[in-house]
Amino acid sequence: MEAPATNPWSVSTLARETAERPALISIGQTLAGFKIKRHLGQGTFSHVYLAQDEALEREVAIKVSYNRGVEAKRMAPLVHDGIVTVYSEKNLPDQDLKIICMRYVPGCTLQVLIESLKSDRSGKRLLECVDQASIDQAVFDPALFKERES
Repeated sequence: MEAPATNPWSVSTLARETAERPALISIGQTLAGFKIKRHLGQGTFSHVYLAQDEALEREVAIKVSYNRGVEAKRMAPLVHDGIVTVYSEKNLPDQDLKIICMRYVPGCTLQVLIESLKSDRSGKRLLECVDQASIDQAVFDPALFKERES
């Protein structure tokens, strides 16, 4: 009796492939026109980097994953303050990679924020934690939200 074939698209197969590989890109490397500046984080299927878009001379976040799925196509039409803007998608078939280029939004991760809240989860404490954990504290300006709502 033959063993069942492994599904290359299954969550467990993709997670195992990702977990077995080291970080995909070295800091300072240029990949598809993006110069990698810093590793921002990783998930089960991807790594996210702060990069310099060499063509447009601006900082962007790039999400590098295996060349699977249609995430960028689904996200690109969405316009909302709580959703990061997708600028482009590039496929690198020779490396089996996909790069999603997005607006870089400085700040902290949700995990850092939750850990810093501890037991006090008031709105005031939340804003204090965001300010403390943000890379650039000037990014969050409550006055901008008040102006937009009026």
